[in-house]
Amino acid sequence: MKKSSNTKIESVIERRNFLKGSGLMALTVTNPLVPWAFQALMNSSVAQAESSENAFVFIFLRGGADGLSILPPAPGHIERGAYEAARPNIKLNSADISLLGNTGFALNNACPSLLRLYEDQRASFYQGVGNKSSDSRSHFIQQDYVEHGGVGFQNDGFLNRILSYSSPSQVALAGSSASAAVSKALLGNRANPNNLIVPVQNLNSNNSSEVSISNGILSRFANLFFVGMGLGERLTATWNQAPGSLGEKGVQASQILTQTMENVRDLRLGEYGRLTQFKTAAQLLIGCPSLRFLTIDVDGWDTHNAMGPRQGGYFYNLLSSFDLALGAFLKDLEGKRDNVRVVIVSEFGRPLQENGTLGLDHGRGGLAISIGPKGEGGRVYSQGWSLKPEKLADGRDVAVTIDHRELLGNVLIKTDPSIQNKLSAIFPKARNETTDLNFKLG
Repeated sequence: MKKSSNTKIESVIERRNFLKGSGLMALTVTNPLVPWAFQALMNSSVAQAESSENAFVFIFLRGGADGLSILPPAPGHIERGAYEAARPNIKLNSADISLLGNTGFALNNACPSLLRLYEDQRASFYQGVGNKSSDSRSHFIQQDYVEHGGVGFQNDGFLNRILSYSSPSQVALAGSSASAAVSKALLGNRANPNNLIVPVQNLNSNNSSEVSISNGILSRFANLFFVGMGLGERLTATWNQAPGSLGEKGVQASQILTQTMENVRDLRLGEYGRLTQFKTAAQLLIGCPSLRFLTIDVDGWDTHNAMGPRQGGYFYNLLSSFDLALGAFLKDLEGKRDNVRVVIVSEFGRPLQENGTLGLDHGRGGLAISIGPKGEGGRVYSQGWSLKPEKLADGRDVAVTIDHRELLGNVLIKTDPSIQNKLSAIFPKARNETTDLNFKLG
C-alpha cells in the first residue's frame, strides 16, 4: 500500500547520555555547527520557566485523511444516498458507525475516544475544510499552505509568527514538535529570542540519560543567530556561548528539558499504543509549564488502494490507533494541564467516488476536528457542505467551505484572546483572495 507523501522528514539526532552526576544534557552530534559537547552544562543550574496557563496543540494527519471515512452522513441524511452510491465497496454501514445525536452525521466506530469527547461537549467536527485559495491536490503544496498559514511563499510558520508577539522576561520553552518531522508551523525567524522552540522526539522520564531531539533545533538556532557568519565564527560563538549563540541556547534548552523530565519522573501515564509521540506530548505539556504551542504528526493517511475503513482494514486500524493515543493524551492532561485546545487537520480530503483499487485519490475539502474545554464543543459544522454532483469541486471532490486558517484562527483566539488583533499578520491573505476570512465558527 502506498503510504503518505510527507514533507521531507528531518533526520533525528541519536540519543545521547546526559552528563553523569549533573543530570544535564551534552549534545554530541555530527553537525559542523555544533561542538562535541557543551562543557558548561556541568556547572550550570536549571532555569525556572515562566508558567503559561493555556496551550494550543496542532495535530497534522499527513497524507490526506478521508473525512467521509471518519464522519460520513448517517442513514436518513439527505446526502446518504450519494455517499453509498459512490462507495459501494468502502462505505461505512450502520453497524460501523455511531450517531452524533441529531446532527445527521455518524462517527466511525474506530473512534470511541472522539465519541466521548463529542458527547462531553468538548469535540466539534468541521466538514469541507481545506484551502480556499488553491485547487492544488499536491501533498507538498497543501501541507506548506497549512503550516505556513497562507498561500504562496512564506518565510515563517504561523506558530512562529505568533511567538514574535510574545516577550517573556526570561528564556522559556514556548514551542515544540513531539514528532520526528518538525512542523514548519514552528520554524522561522520571527519568534522572540526568549521563546525557545525545541523539537523533542522522545522524552524518557524513567531514565534521565535518554532524550531524543530532532535536528530542527539546529536549523532553528542557525537561522536566528548565525546569519552572515562563517563556519569558524559559528564554532567560536557556539563554543564560547556568546549571548544569543547556539551554545547559550543549547545550554538553556537542556536545562529546561532536564527540569521537565524531573517534573514528570513519577507521573503515571495511560496506554498510548504505537503512537508514542502523544506520550511525549503529554510529558512535555505537564512537565513544562511554559510550553504554549505543541505540534504532533501522524503519518499514513495516503490511502490510494485497499483502504479498509471498516473494522480490520488499514484505515480503520490507523484511525483506531490515533483515537487510542489521543484519548490517553487528553486523559493524562486532566487535572494537570486543563486549559489545552487541540486542532486536528489534514492537508486535504478525498474524492467522493472510490477508485478501482478500493481506495481514494487526492481530493479537496476534508474533515477537521477541534477539542477544548467542556461546553465549547458538541457540534458538527457543515454549512454549505454537500455531496450533490453540482456542488462537488470539479465534479468529484467535496468543496472547500471552511479554510484551514479560519479554523486555526478561531481556536487560537479562544486559546489567547489577544491574538484577535493579530490575525491578519499571522494568517496573511493570498494575493488572489477578495473576501475576508471568517474566524468566528461558533
